[in-house]
Amino acid sequence: MYKLKIIVLSVILLALYGCPDPDINPEYSLYMNNNSKKSIVFCEGELYPDTSLRKYGFNDNNINYYSVDAVTTKVFGFPSSIISQNDKRCYFILDKEIVTSVPWDTIQKNYIVLKRYDLSLEDFKKLNWSLIYP
Repeated sequence: MYKLKIIVLSVILLALYGCPDPDINPEYSLYMNNNSKKSIVFCEGELYPDTSLRKYGFNDNNINYYSVDAVTTKVFGFPSSIISQNDKRCYFILDKEIVTSVPWDTIQKNYIVLKRYDLSLEDFKKLNWSLIYP
């Protein structure tokens, strides 16, 4: 009886973890390769051609989701609606240590960005859905 409970529980857990998010189109998975020696934060600008940082701000709830540790690759899924809304989007790379220690208005005012990418759907395809920093 105990083994049966373990098997049933295992099947249920496997089924729950194996269900994909219906809002994420696997075709739109971005591989963010951080080849630097520091953790970075990756974020998307929704107001292209406005490349300011005014719409952002991070907190403890979302900073870890958007961070990529040193010398690692992280996969970000994008809903297909995000890709198709605009011809181009801007993507920002910021230093995680700065994002967690400097007020957001100072980051905005001084535009403390390590790198910015302005990319279209075609650009993503040419890059094979991979961004490399630095």
